[in-house]
Amino acid sequence: MNKRLGALLGLAAGHAFGCGHCVEDRVAVVYDYAVEQQALREGLDIAYLGVDGTVSDDVLRAALAGEAGIAAATLRTAAAPRAVAFAWNTRETGLDALLARANGRLAAGGATLLVLRTWSAAAGLH
Repeated sequence: MNKRLGALLGLAAGHAFGCGHCVEDRVAVVYDYAVEQQALREGLDIAYLGVDGTVSDDVLRAALAGEAGIAAATLRTAAAPRAVAFAWNTRETGLDALLARANGRLAAGGATLLVLRTWSAAAGLH
């Protein structure tokens, strides 16, 4: 009896899912090890952003396209939970200024980008 119960509990434990609402879930859905390695090589930081409001990937990408300092190939988006990540050069632009411009472009559609976490080689994830 105990062996069967243990086996059933073991099977059930393998099916855990994230809630999609906590910061860790939203960071995880857009995390990319290759982007982190590129950021290390090029001295870039990484921004992990939540998205408040309903907006398509195309609109998100357009709002961030051409922003000074963003390494375009590092842009990642996810639909569920809604999140965005990218590596950027802090020497070219600060994150607050970058987000102010992007949020200005998203405002008409009622969406806003919110900082969840940032990552840098010097400080790690914070």
